[in-house]
Amino acid sequence: MRHKKIKLNGFTYVEVIIALMFLSMFLAPLLIMFPTGLQKNALASFYTQAANLAEDIMEEVRGKEFEDPDQTPQWGPESGETGRDDYDDVDDYDGSDSNGWTRTPPEDINGNPLNGSGGRPDFSKFTRKVIVENVLDSSLNGPAEPDGSTSFKRITVTVSAEDMSDIVLTTVMVGE
Repeated sequence: MRHKKIKLNGFTYVEVIIALMFLSMFLAPLLIMFPTGLQKNALASFYTQAANLAEDIMEEVRGKEFEDPDQTPQWGPESGETGRDDYDDVDDYDGSDSNGWTRTPPEDINGNPLNGSGGRPDFSKFTRKVIVENVLDSSLNGPAEPDGSTSFKRITVTVSAEDMSDIVLTTVMVGE
């Protein structure tokens, strides 16, 4: 009886070890970059949330009248305007002090904090601030003028959080 010699096709242990060494040399740098990519993605998401919060309040303010339509105009919230759902003109958002209107955490239009409770999103790390100032038409980026003294109101919205550069949106509205 003759024994047939069977030739096995495959890799030797030495070839497998060499292949694993090359594979590990190429995978190691990729695995090191993976956590960095995740951190950058999380930071981009954080900035996107901040930008959305800034745009949200800016659109709300810009949707209001230039001057109070119901009462004799005064700077800041008029009598009976106790919350954002009562505000009916742009300067109501400037608040009653020199710091403007500020909320930490940001709130929805009804004054509910956006801190993750009640099914609302959690923006508790953010502070949202609105400042409304009168400016001259010849100096829209210049210093603020006395309240109610010009037909130009500069609205500045700032969203800030720890370990993040502020997101700042600025626009100017013109009265009639």
